Amino acid sequence: MIISEGLRKFVNNGVMKQEHDRVIRYISVATNHVKFARLLDHEFLSMLDKSNFRECIDINLSNELGYLYCSNEISSERETRIAELYGTAPWEGGWLIVNLSGSFAIYRPEGEIDNEVFIEL
Repeated sequence: MIISEGLRKFVNNGVMKQEHDRVIRYISVATNHVKFARLLDHEFLSMLDKSNFRECIDINLSNELGYLYCSNEISSERETRIAELYGTAPWEGGWLIVNLSGSFAIYRPEGEIDNEVFIEL
């Protein structure tokens, strides 16, 4: 799993303080990446600062580059346009798309098809 600088920035600014250190441990050590992936199914939603949630996104953000992280541990291996990542995100399991700057993300818990959470920091 490629842990982008954008994901690190997103976690630093978008995850609530009481969960921050745990998530940083998961993304900082390669052997813990599977633990981070498993968080994406359900638990990750409760870790996010809900004041950053948005109803919709600026369409221009979909042209930015980012990475896709999936609970099934299959994540993007290169920078890709967010619109393309969104189109290839799996139907099953939770996933997170984060732009390169870490200022924007789309999160979908497992089983929440068409019920994504848009996050802007």
